[in-house]
Amino acid sequence: MCFLLYGDVDEYILDFAGIELKEKGEGKYDVYLCSENKALRISSPKGYEDIIYNTYEELRFAIVVIGKKLYADTMVEKLDKTEYEITHNQFYLPLMTNAKEIDQLIANIRRIREDYVKYNFTLVVKLGRVDHSYVDSVLNEKPDVKYTIDKAKEHAKELCYKSDDPDIRYWCDSYEPQVHAIAYVVPEDKRIIVSFEVEDIGEVYRQVIGYNTAEEFFKALDNFITNYC
Repeated sequence: MCFLLYGDVDEYILDFAGIELKEKGEGKYDVYLCSENKALRISSPKGYEDIIYNTYEELRFAIVVIGKKLYADTMVEKLDKTEYEITHNQFYLPLMTNAKEIDQLIANIRRIREDYVKYNFTLVVKLGRVDHSYVDSVLNEKPDVKYTIDKAKEHAKELCYKSDDPDIRYWCDSYEPQVHAIAYVVPEDKRIIVSFEVEDIGEVYRQVIGYNTAEEFFKALDNFITNYC
């Protein structure tokens, strides 16, 4: 089974990751993970090409390199734009303070930018919502988690009754907050994170599952993919 891991990836990022395509010049590519075959499927309007790796560890390294390059370049571009706007706007505003908050803000932007340039961050990839049957199984097996989620649902209903909007309060008696689970992966650490969220409250419980080897990690990942909504 293959699933979309990264969308709209520039060709230079694939080159950076050592991926040499037979068909080039498409500009943007979608990268699919086919872990069962230890492969990345590089897709474009002209078709797709599978890049096969010898080991799961090589495959893991490849998705980390692509993901970190993609994220870092995006964030550096945004931070450069932000610094430019802050720097130039301060010369045109008719008001100012005698504090140094602008200088401090720019210094923080440059510090964060340097971390991205050096890839000094841990990549987290959002996979998507997990099927509700997985949520039910966790709640059935872990009473402490069920208690936490039930309390959060009660709080969500309390907030409903406290709303200033009479149209919202009208539905509070029949309001049943929804519970969702969102799956994330941390390929560098070989971890899968499942965030349990209650409607109108947010995350109330986080399940972190670690694996010793890249093979174990990808096999577990395949099981999560089959449980997507």
